[in-house]
Amino acid sequence: MKNIMNLKKIIFCCVLFIGAIKYLSLDVKAANYDAKSFVEQFGSSVKFVPQENPNVPGNPLNDANHMLDRFSDDGDILYGTEGTAAVSQGIRYSTIGWKVNVWYNDATGAKREEIYFKLGGSYMQRVSEVSSNGVEYNLYSIKLSVLRSRMSPQAREAMNRGQANFTLDACVSLKQNGVLLSDMNDNGCTRDIGHFYTDHNGIANAAPWRSATKEKLKTYFNKNIDGLMIRINVEGDEGIASVSGSGNYLYGTNVNISKSIKNGFDFTGWKVVAAQNQAFLNTSINSENFKCKAITNITYRATTKRKQTRIVFHRNESINDTVIHTEVFTYGDNDVAINLDRWNDKNWIKDGFHQVGWAFKPDEQKAYGMDDKLNKDWLLSKSPKIDLYAVWEENTYVIRYDGNGAFKGHIDDVRAKYSEKITTSNNEFDKPIEDSTYLGWSQDKKILFPEYKEKQTVSVKELATKAGCLHENNAVIMLYATWNYWPTISAKDLYYSLEDAQNGIISEREIASKISAKDREDGNIQYGLNSKNFLKLINYSEEEFINLKDKADISEIICVKDQHGKLIEKEINIHITDIKPLYGKDAVGKIRFYDKKYKNTLFKYSVWKNKNYQNELE
Repeated sequence: MKNIMNLKKIIFCCVLFIGAIKYLSLDVKAANYDAKSFVEQFGSSVKFVPQENPNVPGNPLNDANHMLDRFSDDGDILYGTEGTAAVSQGIRYSTIGWKVNVWYNDATGAKREEIYFKLGGSYMQRVSEVSSNGVEYNLYSIKLSVLRSRMSPQAREAMNRGQANFTLDACVSLKQNGVLLSDMNDNGCTRDIGHFYTDHNGIANAAPWRSATKEKLKTYFNKNIDGLMIRINVEGDEGIASVSGSGNYLYGTNVNISKSIKNGFDFTGWKVVAAQNQAFLNTSINSENFKCKAITNITYRATTKRKQTRIVFHRNESINDTVIHTEVFTYGDNDVAINLDRWNDKNWIKDGFHQVGWAFKPDEQKAYGMDDKLNKDWLLSKSPKIDLYAVWEENTYVIRYDGNGAFKGHIDDVRAKYSEKITTSNNEFDKPIEDSTYLGWSQDKKILFPEYKEKQTVSVKELATKAGCLHENNAVIMLYATWNYWPTISAKDLYYSLEDAQNGIISEREIASKISAKDREDGNIQYGLNSKNFLKLINYSEEEFINLKDKADISEIICVKDQHGKLIEKEINIHITDIKPLYGKDAVGKIRFYDKKYKNTLFKYSVWKNKNYQNELE
């Protein structure tokens, strides 16, 4: 537009610190640009350039923990202008400064604070000037620290809360024949307010501009400063009740990041889950609450884990007992029912005792019974750990007497504790059979020898150990009467001939082969003197049989003794018969009666005149 003198394109430029080395060549640094190259590269954009911290030695970009330290909380708001030189005739417009609008809310509502900066004034410095091919280029800078210092306390407070925003409007005046019709300083208009414009509507109607000029003038107002506002997002996972710190912050603002945790969760730290600077991704921060500097757009997430309580059950069998069982309660679980059967721990016992509950200390009284449930809220309050100690109570046993086959008799039960001793009872039961003797008491009803005598002192511990009920309260321990069933002798009268007797056939061995004895406890008792018993003839005499002259009946007494010392005797008769045949007159008048018991000897020694007699006898 040839009728426009000194048309200036006002450009602000700001680039966020990206942090990764590959992005460093794109950083906008005031010292790296002259006015022309700045305008050519960034056009009408308004840029903010962070200021490097000269106090940081070396290259901290290699250390993620110090990447932010490279930049201070200050920087430059840069913009460039361009315009034709030596145009002095006619009506033109000229940018003579800028107005920064600070938008925020306070207790009374929405507010806008206006801060003016005059081109070349006290706060806005020209940092580069270039002339090229009849075009003048200028690069101007406003220090961020200056902008902060000129904000009101209310605006700064809103800025620190992340609740302020910034826009820019050009301050434009008409210029007629090279002379400005208005002027300003760093506090606003100083001359002819009627020709001082800070919005598009005012300057667009100030002169009969062409449509293209009016459209271009729109870019002079309500401008954002690229990179000046940093977005901080603060969020939390399921265990976070609330967070604070989210907002749009002026670059370099110190931001307080905090959170509150729901009941039932433990805080595990902060994690960077999104960042314009990719180097910060997945960085962890362990502080509960922390401060950060608004340098790059970033998202912090507060992380938690469900609170857990380790329930450590101590067997507490003795003062030095180290046996434990551990279960873990996690927030969200139901009340915990203690189930010893589920543990399947065969070692969770104490001899002579039974568990009745749980206590909080090894020597305290019971606080929880065996069937009680541990309340989930109570468990949560005891995180991270609660110790419960088994409470044991001494067993009581029932000593019960049994007649073990007796048909009559009774003895009352005796109740005694594990640590006590009892005295065994006298026998009050009748014999199970007549030929038997009471011996004592036994815990095994089939045992043949008594374990205890009457009136014997014995510990309940011994009885419970043998009964296999050390860990069972109110268990019944049986004491059975032990009986000695007497031995029995099997023997009948014997019959021999006189010749057998005289020839020594009726020996002790011969008679022993015809008798036997047995006993319930000893079994078959062999003839003779045995280690635990015997079977013998007590009056046998071999000469008595050899010296016989005629028939006779001789008695023999058989004696048996079992290992209990019981003696039983039985008498049998040995019948001796003369079976010598008679001839001639000696046979006359002699009658012999036949009895089957003499069958063998009769047939052996008889002389038969007629075979028919023998056949008939048979």
